[in-house]
Amino acid sequence: MGQTKRAILDYSAWIQYSDSYPKAYPSHVWVRTEELGWCPYCRKHAVLSVSEHRTRNYLGAPLSEKVVVGDSRFDYDLDVYECDTCGWWDVHIFQTAPDDWDDCNEVNFRAVLKAYDAVDIDLPVALLRQELLRRHDTVYQIHDRKMEQLVASVLKDFFPGCEVHLCGKTGDQGIDLIVALHDSPIAVQVKRRTKPNSVEAVEAVRAFLGASLIKGFDHLLYVTTADHFTGGPYGAESAAERAIRRKLVKTFELIDRHSFFEMLDLVATGGMRNWIKPLPPIFKNLEVR
Repeated sequence: MGQTKRAILDYSAWIQYSDSYPKAYPSHVWVRTEELGWCPYCRKHAVLSVSEHRTRNYLGAPLSEKVVVGDSRFDYDLDVYECDTCGWWDVHIFQTAPDDWDDCNEVNFRAVLKAYDAVDIDLPVALLRQELLRRHDTVYQIHDRKMEQLVASVLKDFFPGCEVHLCGKTGDQGIDLIVALHDSPIAVQVKRRTKPNSVEAVEAVRAFLGASLIKGFDHLLYVTTADHFTGGPYGAESAAERAIRRKLVKTFELIDRHSFFEMLDLVATGGMRNWIKPLPPIFKNLEVR
């Protein structure tokens, strides 16, 4: 039975509404198509996740850095709504002036949905990483080249300070990535298996070993989405151990899907809070859980 395709939702883009109006006429605020915090995709109220108040010298409109002469204090109120079903978000900033000023400013950022299929080659790697933290089985649907980019991204975070280079589209004689770490580059083979119960055979591991030796690499890393590598005296695990014992290579790590997801979890950044990006500097130091 085939796997069900599932859209991966991206809310990293937004639209902006803004207005400035006299205090006495708040009804002049822009006409919204939906009320604040109302998710247009799930058709329900999003959760008010952040409600912050700041006071400081006048900065002009909420997005401006221009400092106006004078020491008048202005109030800035931030409300952030996040849909707990699909991830859509809505940000509202309201600026009120002292009594001797006659205007108010409002700005509203509303996320815009973009949907990707797991197989899309244009699927952003950061979005894919967040999706895989929720649903591991998505890894069986992604494009082979996207799998290489995913592994490169995770390794770059797993080995701080390293550089990861993707080889040619068809690989470099079995080598998909090169991790430049200190003076010991690591050759990496990436295999995306399409079935959860697949097993990585010894033949593929031996072929990677041969290609790496020809190219002069002695630090090897084999990453697969297979459930495990073949064991026993003639299996993939034994082949890697013999290569080290006979000093053909210095290191030969075999990473199955379980180990890979452990690495992904370890370097997870806690999710993408895309609504932080459009915030004016006055709110940039928010402590968000």
